[in-house]
Amino acid sequence: MEEFKKGKRGVTFLGHFEGKEAIVKKVNPEADTDRLFIEARFLKLLEGRGIAPVLYDFRKNELVMEYIDGELINDYLEHTSRSHALSMIRKILRQCYILDKLRVNKYELTNPYKHIIVRDGKPVHIDFERCKFTLAPKNVSQFCQFITKKNITRILESNRIALDKERIMKQVRVYKEEYKKVEFDRLLKLIK
Repeated sequence: MEEFKKGKRGVTFLGHFEGKEAIVKKVNPEADTDRLFIEARFLKLLEGRGIAPVLYDFRKNELVMEYIDGELINDYLEHTSRSHALSMIRKILRQCYILDKLRVNKYELTNPYKHIIVRDGKPVHIDFERCKFTLAPKNVSQFCQFITKKNITRILESNRIALDKERIMKQVRVYKEEYKKVEFDRLLKLIK
């Protein structure tokens, strides 16, 4: 196996599982906490929803999941067409809405540069070790904060996409009152 990335809590390797490329995460022996169990739990919960990598195997101190090969979200938005950028943002918001409805908070979505990979025109979220269940999830609101940040609005504006930050964030506040689908749909209509 080839070391892919070393973090505070774990070491990630690129390997194989039953003939498929896979990511193998192992607990960093120097870490004070084991987050693999948390990641495995949320990957299992999200199985079949098209949001996260497939969990192949989980044992004490080791997690094996699908390897997602693609482009980081910022890179994708920089070069894609206007219609594809808008479609991708809406797809990610729909995924965030599913997470909100499941009462899962992912946390990295205000800066998802390394946490959303676009593979074959579909967004895939990675790194679920910080997830928590909560009655007030913030996935939709965090991603809306991301797409209205200056560095991202510059990328979008170069593609003739001018998002109205004030209207979007106002609608996010309405949506977060009860997480109703009708309010989420109103938010999606502002992505144009």
